[in-house]
Order: sequence, then structure tokens, then C-alpha cells
Amino acid sequence: MRIDYLLDSKSVSTVDRRAAGTAGRFVTQAIYLLCTQPRVRRFHVTWYVGTTQLIVTVRDDGPGELDEHWLRNEIDLGGLPRPDRTDVRCTPRWGTEIVMTHTIGQQTLSRAQLPREHPLAILNERECDVLNIVARGERNRSIAEKLGISENTVRFHVANILKKLNVTSRQEAAAKLIDVR
Repeated sequence: MRIDYLLDSKSVSTVDRRAAGTAGRFVTQAIYLLCTQPRVRRFHVTWYVGTTQLIVTVRDDGPGELDEHWLRNEIDLGGLPRPDRTDVRCTPRWGTEIVMTHTIGQQTLSRAQLPREHPLAILNERECDVLNIVARGERNRSIAEKLGISENTVRFHVANILKKLNVTSRQEAAAKLIDVR
């Protein structure tokens, strides 16, 4: 099997160790999932590093017949924060492309980083994902697109976050997150 790596020529900065670790895990997981289909002989991996985001693209030369929803949900980075956005395109007879967009330069909340007695430790992983994006001022539609879920599900998670943190607004919830950082 052949894997080609390419750093996009438009990249403008270096990437910190944490973001690089997340991207490396993403590439490993994407290749593992793409290998579940027959006749895959080659992968093309491209990294773009910007001032605020890291975009990693993994493309194969397989049959392009995997289920996009299944792929998006199967990406597991072993406890690291999920990408802000994961796009999957399967094109029959051309291949499959998975694109991860990850915000860099900002610390994100992860349950694994919190002591058990911390007030934010009551949030589940998905609620942490939602709160991280809420803290950046994103609206429900944008959060839904980034996480690959419906707006109704985002509203459900936001309501649970507000209730669990005993706050009345998204801004108050974001302030609790900022206190952790």
C-alpha cells in the first residue's frame, strides 16, 4: 500500500504538538477505516496549516462505496477532541475523501483533562464538544454542521449543558469554560 503525504504550499505556519497529534490520529483512523473496502492501493494525505485552522485531507483510490454517515461516526481519535468539522465524500469508481478541519491556537475542554470533582466533569463528551464550539460564539446551525448532527440535537445538548451547569445563558456556560482554561 502506498501513502503520499503533501504539505499544502499555501500553509502559513507551523502546527503545535497537540494539533499535530490530533491530525496524526485522524490520518491513522481515516486510513484504517478506508482499508475496510477492497482494492485500495494508495492514499493521498494533504495537510494545510493556517493561522487558526489545520485541514487534513485523506483520499483513497478505492471503489468509493462506503457509507458517508458511517464513516463520519466511526472516526475515533482515542480521547482527543473530535475535529471541528469532518466532511466525507464517497464517489463510486473514484474513491473516498475525508476532510478534517481542526481549530488550532485555542485550548478545548476534554473530560479526560478534568478532575472528577470539577464542576464541568458532569458534562458528557458530546456536551463538551458542543460547549467548546458555543464558547467560540457559533450558532446552532454552524455547530450542527461541524459535529454532523441536527440543529434539534444541538438545542438538546445546549439545554442539557445549561441545566447541568445551573446557568441561564450560553454566555454564562462559555464563561465557565473560560474559567477552566
